[in-house]
Amino acid sequence: MYRNIVMGIARGLHYLHEESGLHVVHLDIKPSNILLDEHFQPKIMGFELARLIQDGESEAESTIIFGTVGYVDPHFYQTFHFSAKSDVYAFGVTILTIITRRINNYGWEEETLIQYVLRCWTRGEAINVIDEVTRKEEKEDSISEILRYIHIALLCVDVNPETRPSIDEVLHWFSCLSTPLPEPRIGNQSLEEEETNWLSAAPSPGYGSPMSPVSPR
Repeated sequence: MYRNIVMGIARGLHYLHEESGLHVVHLDIKPSNILLDEHFQPKIMGFELARLIQDGESEAESTIIFGTVGYVDPHFYQTFHFSAKSDVYAFGVTILTIITRRINNYGWEEETLIQYVLRCWTRGEAINVIDEVTRKEEKEDSISEILRYIHIALLCVDVNPETRPSIDEVLHWFSCLSTPLPEPRIGNQSLEEEETNWLSAAPSPGYGSPMSPVSPR
């Protein structure tokens, strides 16, 4: 089931970013904008915030910040520039939300979902973030594949868009399970440190609610 969902969303984003001919950036990828059909094939919905990036450009600029708290690319929040990799970031958060069945609370708990998963990952305890029902029901091979999805998701939520993968890379990693993955970036400014830094300046509407437009200062 997880494979159908993550592969389907990745293919949908690849179509928007690379195949549609329009360079569409969705800018509001989240679980509630992913609908599943009777075969658990995902359909991306909720295009109200979608924007186009001009041919030959890798990003675009906005005069306001929009999206859903917990899924907004930190680079967009900090610079007012968005790109296809903004969707990759939100996709990473979405994967973690689906696998853990935890919501990405900002300001409600001591640590965010990303910080929680990263903490478990660095301690070699990533299996503990998979929801309990799945851990009990899935076979060992399936659990190994889910752990790979968590690994990919952590690469997707790298706060630096330069080191964040493209949707091309993500789709390849999902399709070719034998392809080695780089380690999530945990350096002088780790995922956890950088996310905490930008969160300290973020607005605080409730989980799942759209961010209020914010004009540049």
